[in-house]
Amino acid sequence: MQYKKTFPKSFLFLVFSLIFYNCILSIIAEPIRLCNPSSNQFPNDDFSDTFARSVWDMQYYNGKIYIASGDLWRNRGPINIWSMDVNGTFQSEFKVDDEQIILFRSYDGKLFIPGADAMESWDYGNIYIKDNITWNKHRTLPCAVHVCDVAFFENKIYSAIESINGCEVIESSDMGKSWQYVIKKSYTDKIRFKRIIPMDNYLFIMALSDTGKASAYKYSDGKIEELRIKIATTPKSTSINNLVRFGNKILYTSSNSSKSQLFLIDSIQRNSIAVRDFTKNYVCDVLVNNGWCYVLTASNATNGYNGCIYSSSDMKTWQKITEFNLPEVPLSFEYVDGIFYVGLGICPWQEEASNIESGSIYKIMPTTLAPIVQNPRKKQSPELLLGQTKLYQNYPSPFNPETWIPYELSEPVDVKIKIYNETGNLVRVLDLGYKDIGKYTSRDKACYWDGKNEAGEYVASGIYFYTILAGDFVATRKTIVTK
Repeated sequence: MQYKKTFPKSFLFLVFSLIFYNCILSIIAEPIRLCNPSSNQFPNDDFSDTFARSVWDMQYYNGKIYIASGDLWRNRGPINIWSMDVNGTFQSEFKVDDEQIILFRSYDGKLFIPGADAMESWDYGNIYIKDNITWNKHRTLPCAVHVCDVAFFENKIYSAIESINGCEVIESSDMGKSWQYVIKKSYTDKIRFKRIIPMDNYLFIMALSDTGKASAYKYSDGKIEELRIKIATTPKSTSINNLVRFGNKILYTSSNSSKSQLFLIDSIQRNSIAVRDFTKNYVCDVLVNNGWCYVLTASNATNGYNGCIYSSSDMKTWQKITEFNLPEVPLSFEYVDGIFYVGLGICPWQEEASNIESGSIYKIMPTTLAPIVQNPRKKQSPELLLGQTKLYQNYPSPFNPETWIPYELSEPVDVKIKIYNETGNLVRVLDLGYKDIGKYTSRDKACYWDGKNEAGEYVASGIYFYTILAGDFVATRKTIVTK
């Protein structure tokens, strides 16, 4: 008599669930198109309008994402300041009397815009400041043709400008009413101050020469000092962008017509170094959020463009946390409540190419389980780390119909857990209220989800993401509902 070996259904279910669960770790995210605000100002689909629609920068401020657009090369001003909520509802808040919005800066509870190219006479340049509710224009920067950057440091506003006389960094102690010079260079010096950023006790200033050579300056206690370090750039660099602070370190990108690289200044006593050589990708944007650095890259794909977002907490070990395909180049991004928002536009390598999707904003969910660990040689920990506040993997997972979401808090805070489906739509909000310091990992303490949406209906089978919001801490994990 022949014996036939069989397996319990529960065992087979577990095996297939685990296979499916492991397969989704490497899936490409499905972007969700939200809107194209700038198409209301630039509605045509020719190169002129699609270039002006490009999303040059995005900045989260007071519950909204602000969107930069315009074209100073073709004088397309005045430019609307567009703001958008996380659902894609947008509005025009103000108009800048400049040909382009190149970037936003957020300091001291205020939102700043440097006037990239004033439409009025060049007797004065502009900066724009929003203080919670109201936008104010300050047309006071002396002889400023281009205002390249703005910073707020030790209760003063600083601006890097290209004036009719040369290139300067200026400061204002009365919120932009009057200005004094910090450093001046004539155009014969062939030096242009591009970006400035405040550190703990000094202002960091970066300049680029007409030949593509970069240099840096330190301003502290009323004294300016040129740093004797080598500032690395891409060959024949034409721009310095994305100057951001990462703890006590400084990050920036250097670009030419076909390549953009990310560089790190670990100390102002040491030469800058390439952080990571994205040899096949163009580094489009850099974002620092809650102790993590996120890098957005783009490359050509068969149908459109491939985008990737990488994360690192130490500038040494990187993890790709999401990958996606889009119809136009992903130029800029923001990260809000565990979701990425990506703005599309036209990049230098595209020359006169136009694309109707330029200016569109897409919502993208992360597709990895966890960020990198500090030391890849050590055994990987299953939690998302930021200090002592942690989000753990839910259990059971996969599950049907209920699950528990464990977490740990390093300080007493209000805690919410938001659950999204794989397309990024909000399914359920679990408001846990005010919680003390401690571990919430056992079933009697962890967050309980009964597998239902806000309408009280059981959710369908598939991939879901849960995001914890605990004070300034935000982290996201992935799970599966099976039926």
